[in-house]
Amino acid sequence: MIDIKEAIKIAGEMFVEREGRKMEDGDEFIAVFKNCAVTASNKDGELKICFTDNVPLIVDADVDVYGEE
Repeated sequence: MIDIKEAIKIAGEMFVEREGRKMEDGDEFIAVFKNCAVTASNKDGELKICFTDNVPLIVDADVDVYGEE
C-alpha cells in the first residue's frame, strides 16, 4: 500500500505523461486507485487535492457533454 504523498506523485506524473506538460491554472484530473479516487485541480497556482474513499461507479457509455465530436 502506498501513502498519500506517493499517490499524488504518481497521479501527477501520469498527468504530465498524458498531457505532455505540467498542470496549469484551471487544469484538473481524477485518478482512480484500487480503494479510492483523488481529484486534483490547479486554481490560481494552488494545487487542491480531494480524496474520496468511495471507488467510482464506472458506466460504459459516452455522454454528450461536449457536443458533436
